[in-house]
Amino acid sequence: MKKYFLVIIAALFVTISCEDTNENLVQQRGVAVNVSMSDAIPAFFTDDLANTFVEFDLELPEGATVDKADLEVVFEDKKAIVKAIPSFPVAGMRVTAMELISALGISPSNVAVGDVFYIYVLTTKGETTTRSTAAMSINVTCTYNSALAAGTFAFQSASWGISGTTTIEVDTADPFKIFIDTAPMAIAHGSGIDATVATGNKMEININPNTFNTSGGNTVIATHTGTVWGATRYDNLAFRHIFGTFNSCNGQFELTFTVNVTQGNFSGSHPFTFRRISD
Repeated sequence: MKKYFLVIIAALFVTISCEDTNENLVQQRGVAVNVSMSDAIPAFFTDDLANTFVEFDLELPEGATVDKADLEVVFEDKKAIVKAIPSFPVAGMRVTAMELISALGISPSNVAVGDVFYIYVLTTKGETTTRSTAAMSINVTCTYNSALAAGTFAFQSASWGISGTTTIEVDTADPFKIFIDTAPMAIAHGSGIDATVATGNKMEININPNTFNTSGGNTVIATHTGTVWGATRYDNLAFRHIFGTFNSCNGQFELTFTVNVTQGNFSGSHPFTFRRISD
């Protein structure tokens, strides 16, 4: 565990991945029309292929017009037109996994968790057809199961230098809200941080059902730091959630925290892995 006292908060952003097809040639400038596509909500398909979909918005550049537009899907070595886009802008275009599977002429059994569908827009203006340079990538992941978000978890952070086991509970009223028992995380520091100073506060973490990213606040896990840093004792050791993800297939959390005390903030952000080991 390292001690610093500069405040550095790393901002992390998640975006849908893009693919540059290089199909918009230089000689097409002024003719080719690229459609902007918003991030899909949800950001994935689930393995319940018959009941999963994404929605997104489509918009032409200001002042642009096209004679024709189609939605295209690319999956592995196959590509197909999914459907025509009658007009722009489009708000909340819904595309189901089964629509893509049907257009590609494949079976649901050909699709597995971890596979990715790429969605493009093809626009035609005059004799020029343009494929959008940005591809919306839709991953296939496991259907959310709140039981996987609860149980006994092993936690570990190489950068902060602690590890141990703790328990996580799911809120009875909200399956996407969890509570982490922070007492084991406090006691794992050793050197005077024991059960008498561990607050036992529950760390509230919320899982976004559309992305499986997480959000949370600042949680005091110990009333003071004891002798962790020798003669220097700090008050109200706290972990602030910065960013995180939940793996809906195995229940693993990847959570990043900054660490602070009443006297100030420790530098850096610290990734923690919470690996589910039992119910």
